[in-house]
Amino acid sequence: MAKQERAARTRESLVRAAAEVFAEQGFVTASIAVISRRAGVSAGGLHFHFESKTALAQAVEDRAAEALWQITAGRQAFTRMPGTPGTPVEPGELSAPGTPGELSAPGTPGELSAPGTAGEPRVPGVAGVAGVPGSPGVMGGRGVEGVSGAAGAAGVAGGGGAGRCGGSAGPNSLQVLVDSTHALMALLAGDVVVRAGYGLCADASRRSGVDLRRQWTLWVQEAVGAAAREGALAEGVCARDAASAVVASTVGLEVLGAGERDWVAPHTLTRFWALMLPRLAAAGTLDALLPQGSAAGPAEGGPRHPEPV
Repeated sequence: MAKQERAARTRESLVRAAAEVFAEQGFVTASIAVISRRAGVSAGGLHFHFESKTALAQAVEDRAAEALWQITAGRQAFTRMPGTPGTPVEPGELSAPGTPGELSAPGTPGELSAPGTAGEPRVPGVAGVAGVPGSPGVMGGRGVEGVSGAAGAAGVAGGGGAGRCGGSAGPNSLQVLVDSTHALMALLAGDVVVRAGYGLCADASRRSGVDLRRQWTLWVQEAVGAAAREGALAEGVCARDAASAVVASTVGLEVLGAGERDWVAPHTLTRFWALMLPRLAAAGTLDALLPQGSAAGPAEGGPRHPEPV
């Protein structure tokens, strides 16, 4: 057992060191020698756990995908997914759309599949999905194993608030979306593994088996679609256009945040939602929405929708 624990710690040190070096230097420039020195592990020890730099990069991407899945798993509580309503969806059932904004049958090229499926983006499964009736617990409060835990601290996918991602009242899809964007930005700001994973997925110098931005896009489309079905979108707002605006904005913040952390700071995202929600949300739902996220709560003595600056 002691040997297994030591091996797990060594592997974790290598993944984190690799993420730091990939984030600083990029995949092409990063070297095995620098990564092993950063981890305090010999070159032989590194190759015992990872056969190549590519295998290390894949491990970093897998950790980032797991962290993102922890955020987006709450979608199973409110989106129309394959299988029985209210039943947790197995990894591999959510596939890339044949038409923008739609879900296609499993097996479609580009589908999000379970870990270990060759050539396919891997999305780890989650036990105890947020808000699914009969599912133990609510997302948030603990970090992803091997990841810094920023997602848990941020109150992932709506935190534990009544009527959000759980409870008989049903989820508020727009608030779940807002909360999830805050959780994602918290991860990007606080976890180098997630930052490096996003960078590796976008690196044109290598072929990635994980598409984090695609995974995020699919979920945003479903969240906005759920809001439309609830009647939570303002009259005249096209769900597809709204989803595209949210994806473009959050991916832009992610890209800019890689160089300047203020782009993924809570106040930046709060201003974005303060600008967007009055346009997106139906009049009857706007007052209940928190652009700063449920975890932050309403500002003491202040408006729920601060003036964007």
